[in-house]
Amino acid sequence: MQFKAFYVLSLFAVLSNAAATPRAGQFTLPPDLQEGHYEADGSVNPETGFATIKYVGPIDEDALAKRTTTPESLGAAGSPSGLSRRDSTNCNYRGAGDSTSAAQFAFEDQWDNYYTDAKFLFTVRGTSVAYFCNYGIWQTIHRQDFDANMVSINSLCGQPNAGYYRHDSWVLAYGRDDVYHSFC
Repeated sequence: MQFKAFYVLSLFAVLSNAAATPRAGQFTLPPDLQEGHYEADGSVNPETGFATIKYVGPIDEDALAKRTTTPESLGAAGSPSGLSRRDSTNCNYRGAGDSTSAAQFAFEDQWDNYYTDAKFLFTVRGTSVAYFCNYGIWQTIHRQDFDANMVSINSLCGQPNAGYYRHDSWVLAYGRDDVYHSFC
């Protein structure tokens, strides 16, 4: 009996610790968001139960039209082999909406070299969302890091499936999903 109690308590301790750690699936967007760029501080509107967000601006359609959607452009700037072994790619086992590449490109164009303490930055295009989750304090978003993470997600989860790359070493995550599912 003592043997079983040890494993039950150990499992409880592991599950309690896991629940306290930020995970994908904790940030829910309000329905019917317009396309564009947003930031959030991590708070939840008590009246709606959805994330409290701030609209930053529209997607630059001219810049987006100049981007290509060839496989090489979906992350050629980075390499998943150069990512830290402590960090990890995680698949959500579903599609990431109808405009995955466009959301990723628009996210890169808006947020590259952006220095922020916002907890979440994201770009909505169609039913797709590309995002950044900040579990630390101040962070700088870099296009090449985002690209490398999308290549890793493509490799493990498949393009255009939902997933995220969690950087425990940097206390942040980059990912993509559809707007109807929670993230960060």
